[in-house]
Amino acid sequence: MQAYLALQAPEKRVDLIRNKAALFKTFDPELMTAGRWPSNIEYGLYTAQEGAVNTTFSVLRNEEGLQGINGPPGTGKTTLLLDIIAEIIVERAKVIAELGCDKIFDRNSYTKVEKESGFNLHTYAPAVVLRKNFGIVVASNNNAAVENISKELPLKSKIDGNAFPKADYFSVCARAIIEEESWGVLAAALGNAKNRNTFRKAFWQSDKERLGFDDLLYNVYRDPATDKVPIHQKLFEEQQVIFQSLLAEFDAFRKTAACFHQQLPAYMHNKQKEKQTHEELKQISVQLGELSVQRETLTSKEHRLTKDAERVQSLLHLHIQRRPSFFFLQKLFKTARFKTWNTEAEEIHHSLKNINVDLDYIKKA
Repeated sequence: MQAYLALQAPEKRVDLIRNKAALFKTFDPELMTAGRWPSNIEYGLYTAQEGAVNTTFSVLRNEEGLQGINGPPGTGKTTLLLDIIAEIIVERAKVIAELGCDKIFDRNSYTKVEKESGFNLHTYAPAVVLRKNFGIVVASNNNAAVENISKELPLKSKIDGNAFPKADYFSVCARAIIEEESWGVLAAALGNAKNRNTFRKAFWQSDKERLGFDDLLYNVYRDPATDKVPIHQKLFEEQQVIFQSLLAEFDAFRKTAACFHQQLPAYMHNKQKEKQTHEELKQISVQLGELSVQRETLTSKEHRLTKDAERVQSLLHLHIQRRPSFFFLQKLFKTARFKTWNTEAEEIHHSLKNINVDLDYIKKA
């Protein structure tokens, strides 16, 4: 708080729009919150908003501190705030579900609220684990802005009635707090004595037209003959089972999604590598096609040269048989007939040698 009031620059500031790696970490399903505002499910938070919510709870869930979320007007900061409120409510519900109906309040102590506007209040203290981390105070240097938010949260128009038709949190009493139709007692504009007194009269006290919250609770056990406490305890236990079952289902999904998320960078790398491999395979396929054509050409040429070699070999064999008579003497005296025969023989040998050279080249290729 001192750092905030002194306007000291934070040591670490992350731009989730520009820093893609940091953004990727913030929407790791392992950080995903179980709470969500009951608005239209098709219009959830966009990636940066979800990252901001996840970061807020991952940093501050069990610690004190401040989390600044900056954004120009119209970028959804108030919408983001709704999901933060929803997660705090779910976190409180987890504790209540663990405690059970009989241990929500400390029956050995109560708090006396001194007279204000004419009467006292006596309240049982909640269990110790419910006395921290779940309070929500909306504050601003603009009282009208705070009051507007406080009055907007209970509005029925702020939730999706089609997707959540059963969303109701003492809506009968909430209608006395704001002028428009309300879905539940979720927030109230307090702050000063006048606002608190107005809230107390509108919400707690009954009149001829409506039942106040005080009498609504009292009517549950007012008449011992029609005591409804066991009924409400049973309803609590039924909803407790449903709630914890949904949490278990969500946790299982979160673990599976987190596992995939952690493997996603490697998956993306492998997909890129696969794409490159496919491109290389295409190139290799083209090269194989070209080599196949070359092979057919060389095979054809080898076949032709082999035939030529066989033909020249036959010609050489025939030429040897046609050598001049008295060959040794004609060779010794280098007669004209020998020279003619020898020249023809050398030409045949030269042709055969050239053919064999070409054949050797083709075989090596």
